[in-house]
Amino acid sequence: MTDTLKILMLEDSTTDAEIIQRMLKKEKPDIEFNLALDKDAFLNALDQFGPAVILADNSMPEFSAREALRIVHQRSLHIPFIMVTGTVSEEFAADIIKLGADDYILKDRLTRLPAAIDTALKQQRAEKEKRDALEEIRRSDERFQTLSKATKDAVWDWDLLTDEIWWNENFFNLLGYNPDLPVPGLTEWTKRIHPLDRNKVISRLGRMRENTVLSWGDEFRFQLADGSYGTALDRAYVLKDDMGNPVRVIGALVDITGQKRLMQEMEVLSMIAKETINSVMIFDRYTGHALWVNEGFTRYTGYTQEDMQGKDPWLNLGGAATDKGTLGYISSQVEINMPYSCDIAVCTKKGETKWQFSSGQPIRENDGTVTKYFVISTDMSERRRMEEERMADRIERQKEVTRIILRAQELERNALGRELHDNINQMLASVNLQLGYYCEEPENNIDIIENCRRILQKAMQESRNLSHHMVMPRFSENGLREELELLVENYSYKTMVHWELSELAEEAIPPPIKETLFRIAQVQLSNIDKHAKASKILMHVSNTPSLVTMIIQDNGIGFDMHQKRRGIGITNIFNRVESYNGTADFISQPGKGCTLSVTLPLSNQPG
Repeated sequence: MTDTLKILMLEDSTTDAEIIQRMLKKEKPDIEFNLALDKDAFLNALDQFGPAVILADNSMPEFSAREALRIVHQRSLHIPFIMVTGTVSEEFAADIIKLGADDYILKDRLTRLPAAIDTALKQQRAEKEKRDALEEIRRSDERFQTLSKATKDAVWDWDLLTDEIWWNENFFNLLGYNPDLPVPGLTEWTKRIHPLDRNKVISRLGRMRENTVLSWGDEFRFQLADGSYGTALDRAYVLKDDMGNPVRVIGALVDITGQKRLMQEMEVLSMIAKETINSVMIFDRYTGHALWVNEGFTRYTGYTQEDMQGKDPWLNLGGAATDKGTLGYISSQVEINMPYSCDIAVCTKKGETKWQFSSGQPIRENDGTVTKYFVISTDMSERRRMEEERMADRIERQKEVTRIILRAQELERNALGRELHDNINQMLASVNLQLGYYCEEPENNIDIIENCRRILQKAMQESRNLSHHMVMPRFSENGLREELELLVENYSYKTMVHWELSELAEEAIPPPIKETLFRIAQVQLSNIDKHAKASKILMHVSNTPSLVTMIIQDNGIGFDMHQKRRGIGITNIFNRVESYNGTADFISQPGKGCTLSVTLPLSNQPG
C-alpha cells in the first residue's frame, strides 16, 4: 500500500485548481490536496497540513510564488516547489529556478506536471540521503576528535597503507615524548615495550596487518617517561575498505599501573565497600550473577543481598530508560576481562528511574585469571536532572528570541509597505493625474509641471528617509558621528537634539559595534518620536580603550517601569547589547522623562 501524497496548492482560482487536481488524480489516485487561496492559508497549511509537494501560481494579486518560496527556504523546509502558472517570461522562469524552485509548468501544458512532481520527489530524496550521509560523516569525525581530546587514554591511529601513526596529546604525556618533534614511528615506539612483552605485541600488530585479527585487547609493560616500567592496557580495532582489506588500525593505550596495584588491594577495598555510601556490587565474571552487594546498593536501589544473590543484576536493574548499547559495552568489556566505566539508567525496586556513574574493575586470582568484577556506582540523577532543565531553559530562551526577531522583521516589512502605499505611492499617483491633465490642456498650465516637480522632490526625500531607516550604513567607510547626525535629520525633533561627542574616539570602535550603537539609537529615537512628547533630547557617546558608552536622555512624559511591558523595540535593544556581552539600563518615572544607558566592551567580543 503506497503512502498518500500530500500536495499544497497556492492558487486563487478554484477552477484552475480543480482542473489540476482532476488531471493529477488520473495519474496518481493516492493524492490529498490542500488549497491555499492567500498567504494566511498558505502559512497555516505549512504548519498543519505537512505537504510533500507545493504547487504555486505566480499570478496571485497579493502573494506571489517568489514570496512563498522565500518562506519555505526561511523555514528550512526541504519540500519540492513547482510553479504552475498561466504565463511567465523566460527571464522570470530562470530567476525562480535560481531562487530554488524545482520546476515551472505552464497551465496550458499540464501533461508534464506528474513527471515534474516525480522528478522533484526523487531529487528531494537523493538530496536528503546526501545530507544525511554528510551529517553522519561530520558527526563521526567530530565524535572521534572530541573523544580523543576528552579521554585520558593515549589514542592512536595507524595507517596501514602509509605506515604513518597519529597520536593524541595524552600519548606524549604518557610516554614523555616531545610534542614539538615528529611523531615516533612504529619501530621506535615498540622499543619502549618491555623485552618480555615486545614480541607478543609486535606479533599481534603483524596479524592485524595480515587481516587475521580484527580486534585486540591486552596488557603489557612499557617504559614511562622517568625510565621506570608501568603496565598498559592496549585495545585496537581494524578498519577495512569496501574490498575487505585492512587499511587502518585505531587503538587506545591506557596506563593501568595504578589499577594493578588496586587489584592487589581488592580484599581491603571490599571491606571498605561495606561502609561507603556509594553502591557496590561484586558479580561472577563467567555467569554474570551477583555475588554480593553492600548496604549503599540497597539504599540506592531498594534491592537487598537476598534479592540479588545468584541473579543477573540487569533482570532487576534494567528498565525502559536503560540503554541497550551501554549494556552491550559492559558485556564486551567483561568478555575480554577489561575494566569499564559509563553513565547508565537503572530502575529501582519502587520503579523509579535513576542515573548513576558505574565503574567496574576485574578481580584477578594469583595466576592472573579474572573470576569476578568489582563495581562501584555513584548517584548522578540530580546532576543530570539539573543539566536537562538548564538545556530545556536555554532552548526555550532561544526560541523566544527567535520569535521576537521574526515579529520585529514582520513589523518592519509592514511599516515599509504602508509608507510605500500610503505616502510615496499617493504622491506618484497625484503626479500622474496632474500630468495627464497637462497633456490634455498644456496651455497656461505650466504651474502644473512645477507642482509635479515639487511633489517628486518630496517623494525622493521620503524614499531617502526610508532607505536610511532600512539600510545599515557602511561604517567601514563612514563615521558613527556622521551617521547619527544623518539619522536625526530624518525626524521632526532634529532641532531638539543636543550632542555630547567630544569624548568619542571612533578609530578604537570596530564597525560591528558602531552598527549596534546605530541600531539602538535608531530604535530609541523612534520610540521618543512616537511616545515621549519630549522637547529636549540629549545624546552622549564616549569611549575608553576597553568600553564604549551611549546615553540617550529625553524630558518627555516617561513611564512607570514597574508596569511598563517590554515592546519589541526595547527587547531588541537588550538582545543586541547582550549579543556583544554588554549591558543596557532604562531609568524612567511618569512625568520625568527617560534615560537609556548602554555599555559595550571593545575586547573579548564573540566571534
